[in-house]
Amino acid sequence: MALFPFNPETRKTPILRRLVPSVLKRWTRLTAPNGVMRAGSRGLIFELHPADYVDRQILFYDDYERAQIDYFGAAVARFRPDVFVDVGANFGYYSAIAAKLWSVPRVIAFEPDPRNFRRLQATLALNGLSTQVEARNLALSAVAGDIPFESFPDTSSGQSRVSRDGAATLNVSARTGDMELALKGRRLAFKIDVEGHEFEVLQGLGETLKNNACLLQIESFGDRSAAVDAFLAAAGLRRVHTIASDHYFKAPL
Repeated sequence: MALFPFNPETRKTPILRRLVPSVLKRWTRLTAPNGVMRAGSRGLIFELHPADYVDRQILFYDDYERAQIDYFGAAVARFRPDVFVDVGANFGYYSAIAAKLWSVPRVIAFEPDPRNFRRLQATLALNGLSTQVEARNLALSAVAGDIPFESFPDTSSGQSRVSRDGAATLNVSARTGDMELALKGRRLAFKIDVEGHEFEVLQGLGETLKNNACLLQIESFGDRSAAVDAFLAAAGLRRVHTIASDHYFKAPL
């Protein structure tokens, strides 16, 4: 349960929007001196870092991507996928929800950042999902090999990404989705949140998208959204809905 279920940010209350997070951050520093708290969200348990923006939204308000998760959960229930593929899994929020709440029989989670991957493993262990969810410490991309990666600070670890301009704090291993999944004739649901690398991820999934029935939630911005739309249209998938920067695609009935 969230520590403060009313989120002032959603009500645009200037004083509370500044005051409440400040008070809660101070409180968590006192109650969690090692910087980690365990908290429940959607019936699951997570180790959350109050200094991190995404973690705070779950810990304080339990409203992280609420609209997206509710919409996608309903779509997944209708679609009934055999496999849920979480690309850019971070600490495994979507992966755990897909396995536990959406009852997808097999979940594969890709997370290249070593720090986030350790947290992903902790999430799976805490919720008894280590066998149902396959965690892979890899980036998905258009080609296989070592690629430069930018690891963002602990306050925004969810923004860690494959480097766009060659600047990097480390190299990570990359594979194509076609190589990693090698699936045909299945029903696949994808959540892709890779901070600007989504088109390259899709390029590496060309055969998988062609050979399986697919439902996708993809975060993309600006010109990259148009490229994603065009690529998926050529693969027979159309955009059916958008929430903020998350776009939903499936094949026409």
